[in-house]
Amino acid sequence: MVELLAGYRAEVALGLVIALFAMFVWEKYPADVTAAGGAAIFIVLGFVPPEKAMAVYSNSAPLTIGAMFVLTGALVRTGVLERVAGVVLDRSRRRPKLALAVFLLTTLGASAFMNNTPVVLVLIPIAIRLAAALDLAATRLLIPISYAAILGGTLTLIGTSTNLLVDGVARTHGLEPFSLFEITPVGLATALTGILTMLGLGKLLLPDRREDTGDLDSRDEAEFLSELTVLADGPFTDKPIGEIADFKQTGLRIVGVRTEGKVIRKDFQNIALKKGDGLIVLAKSAVLLTLNDREGVRVGQRRAATGSGERIVVEAVVAPGRLSHGTLLSSLSLGRRFGVRVMGAHRNRHVPGPDLSNVRLRPADKLLIEGTTEALDELSHQSELVSVTRSTARAFRPTKAPLALLALGLVVVLAAFDVMDIGILAMIAVPTILILRCIDADEAWGSIDGGILILIFSMLVVGKGLEETGAVTLIVNAVLPVMSEVSPFFVLLLVYGLSSTLTEFITNNAVAVILTPIAIGLAQQLGIEPRALVVAIMFGASASFATPIGYQTNTLVYGAGNYRFSDFVKIGLPMNVIVGLASCYAIYLYYGV
Repeated sequence: MVELLAGYRAEVALGLVIALFAMFVWEKYPADVTAAGGAAIFIVLGFVPPEKAMAVYSNSAPLTIGAMFVLTGALVRTGVLERVAGVVLDRSRRRPKLALAVFLLTTLGASAFMNNTPVVLVLIPIAIRLAAALDLAATRLLIPISYAAILGGTLTLIGTSTNLLVDGVARTHGLEPFSLFEITPVGLATALTGILTMLGLGKLLLPDRREDTGDLDSRDEAEFLSELTVLADGPFTDKPIGEIADFKQTGLRIVGVRTEGKVIRKDFQNIALKKGDGLIVLAKSAVLLTLNDREGVRVGQRRAATGSGERIVVEAVVAPGRLSHGTLLSSLSLGRRFGVRVMGAHRNRHVPGPDLSNVRLRPADKLLIEGTTEALDELSHQSELVSVTRSTARAFRPTKAPLALLALGLVVVLAAFDVMDIGILAMIAVPTILILRCIDADEAWGSIDGGILILIFSMLVVGKGLEETGAVTLIVNAVLPVMSEVSPFFVLLLVYGLSSTLTEFITNNAVAVILTPIAIGLAQQLGIEPRALVVAIMFGASASFATPIGYQTNTLVYGAGNYRFSDFVKIGLPMNVIVGLASCYAIYLYYGV
């Protein structure tokens, strides 16, 4: 069969790519599985020799992308994103409109240097609270968050994996490597146009539905009712509650203050705590674990003195039975009986009680419990609690935050001054932050999206197949007569428009790998600066505004805001057109096409 196809290799390869794109749109299988299957077919048909298929793994772009995933994970683990979000939320209480501007600029800036998916994940709850402070529907802010993250990714080479991937493919086709900030002038023009378009059209086209937002807990950590007790004078007693940074974290809400034998439920921001006072809070488990490591404060109930040993944290579910009749948590005396500490209680979609001790338990309530391995083993053998499993949450490491920021900062600065290739710098930074304990090894490797890397490597094989079979030349020769009759600016528009349109329905990394060599070949035939068309693909493959499935951040806010598909179309289509025209004009001027 391979011999029968010998005279039609280019046509067959092109047909396979069209079929591959159709499979991406159909979504019968995950994108990485579809891409891997396509790569396998290209190899089996002999379109890519085995040695050249293996050679794609020498492309530095996927390795750089993986390293940047880890660096972003370190910023999440050290609490940098949470702390920045907390500052924005604190400002929103006093100057909400200024906070909104800072919020969008923060999203832009963070997405320029970090994987924008965790950025948007952290900022979604902040946007919902900020919308409440501004008396806006959350649907007015969630789409702009995603769009701001997309626009921020155009500001630097490391802003998106697509930028790095296009750079890697362009290098293999003879282009000089892009510097970290080469695309920044174009990105600034694109981002400014996008922000102004959102501000101008948002009031008209963004939905204003004040219905419940999506279930954030389905994606985020559950909130636990807990208590924080001040054990000694120190950082928790020398300032009013509203000025203590530890209490401004985005994953923590204060619902009451216990002082002088009474509980204050409102107007407590100016109260200064004393030894023995306590806070009634709703907090994510990661925040509780972080506060549990702080001196001078106790998280949760008291516990009986126990022997030494490493203390771990587990989550336990209340079993059906007598506890379903409303037994008080304090009456279980888990601390006295087992030497463990109950740190918090969670009930799905409800606050389980007025405070931790007065929680009346129900079946399926979840408890956050700290204890030694021996004590927890004993606890797991009694019938009141089931599914005693180690908590997946981990404490933030705020003391390591400067090191994580320094690592990322050095990568950016040294790459900007061309001291070393950014991929090498990122791969040096990864073991550094691991050795410095900014992030644990399992978390670091878990932060790498393996599906994206498989997709990239597979599409690189497909791209090599198009090159080897002559399909790229076939496409270039087919469109050359038309393109040679139009202006270079119109060529830019066509390349950008094709990239942007395909990205709305197909994974952008696949689009970038296929179109980059075609654009380079076309530019060389037309006498146009190839870098201009390559940048058009970078920006076009990120410009997914019109559908909730074209870009991962769109998908995130789509669920969180209970949007309709048409909501993205209404605001996204004008964004695609206006931002596209601005991007192409900026590229046209910047590269002197």
